[in-house]
Amino acid sequence: TKNKYNVLVPPPATPQRAKYDSLAFFIMTELDAQSLWIHRKHDDLKGIFGDAPTAVREAKRQFDNAMGVMLTELKDCSKDCDDDGDDDNDDDSYHLIP
Repeated sequence: TKNKYNVLVPPPATPQRAKYDSLAFFIMTELDAQSLWIHRKHDDLKGIFGDAPTAVREAKRQFDNAMGVMLTELKDCSKDCDDDGDDDNDDDSYHLIP
């Protein structure tokens, strides 16, 4: 949902923004830079980087584990990130997974 600033990113200096930033960095480091890149370079680009089936298997396992963590965090955030700290009972939530 969009907030009062008409953006999908929570406002700065809020607990919701901290969670948003944490999840964004988790995606960049654990999913993309780590597991997906290792899988790609030793599977699709093995002619350049070398064939490493053990690394490919481990990258897939790591990706699956990271996705499990990510889904849990997104579900928790959908439950816990509803309140912006004010008492106006408006919808200040940032639901990433309904």
